[in-house]
Order: sequence, then C-alpha cells, then structure tokens
Amino acid sequence: MKLNKKNMVVISFMLFSLFFGAGNLIFPPFLGQNAGEHTFTAMAGFLLTAVVLPVLGVIVVARFDGLKTILLDLPVTWV
Repeated sequence: MKLNKKNMVVISFMLFSLFFGAGNLIFPPFLGQNAGEHTFTAMAGFLLTAVVLPVLGVIVVARFDGLKTILLDLPVTWV
C-alpha cells in the first residue's frame, strides 16, 4: 500500500505516541529502583511487554493490511 505524505505523517505520530508514552518514561526507573536483585528479570519483562509485543502488533496489522481485515476473519462463536 502506497501512503501519501499526510497519511505517512499521521501514522508516524501514531507510532511515536504508541512507543514513547508517559509509561515508558516513568515506569522503567521506578521498576529498576524496586527490582533490587531481580534487575535483569525486570528488564527482560519490561522489554518483552513494552517493546516486543507492540512491535509484533504493528507487524501483524501491517501484514494483514489493517485491523479490520484481521477482525473480520475471526470466527464468531459467541452468537
């Protein structure tokens, strides 16, 4: 899919705000201070949940050409 300049700017701001929110500024120092001996475990958990999972989410949505395509292909079992 080819994006025009306006859509590229909007998506760029959206991704920036997704990955660089207030939680990513405040939570890591707080987590490091309270982790004590378990610093590396805390770092691994934070990297997994704050970096890897959002990146995988963006990759999946990009791969399937949008969230609407993913959601429409889900089986409806609760009806």
